[in-house]
Amino acid sequence: MRLVLFCAVSAVACVSSGCSNTADDIEALVVASLESWESGDEAVFMSSAHPDLLFAFPGERTDAEGALNVFRYWQTNFEDTRVYVNWVLVDGDRFAAEYQFATTRKSNGRRTAVGTVAIGRVQDGKIVLLKEYTDGRASRLQEAGDLPLDEGETPFPWPMTDQVNPWSE
Repeated sequence: MRLVLFCAVSAVACVSSGCSNTADDIEALVVASLESWESGDEAVFMSSAHPDLLFAFPGERTDAEGALNVFRYWQTNFEDTRVYVNWVLVDGDRFAAEYQFATTRKSNGRRTAVGTVAIGRVQDGKIVLLKEYTDGRASRLQEAGDLPLDEGETPFPWPMTDQVNPWSE
């Protein structure tokens, strides 16, 4: 894990200091940003964020300062966060990433693991746009014990379940 963080921080530093924005650089930047939620490393998170960042996810659309507030809220209220990156696709300055975000809410000890896709854009070696797409129902139902966890598995929008879906009848 230390080696991964070292490589990720090195990649962020390289991209930030003017290295070329190759697909590998952008992928390393995206992975470093995602893994900062796991490590709680605010410096890595902020070094990946462009000052003009637009960060959007279900329920909120915010700027770089707001993203930092969300990051701090997360570190205060959740623990044992794991980010399982499945893949990152880079096309020029744009990227898409598929990952599973797993965490435990400190107040009730309930764990969730939700498949997520994010798309974004890099400018000046930092993430300037990040739009995260996830289904908040999955985490709410997992917290309630009504939907199974599939932590560490290939991310899907919804965990495998034996429940009968009304549209499959």
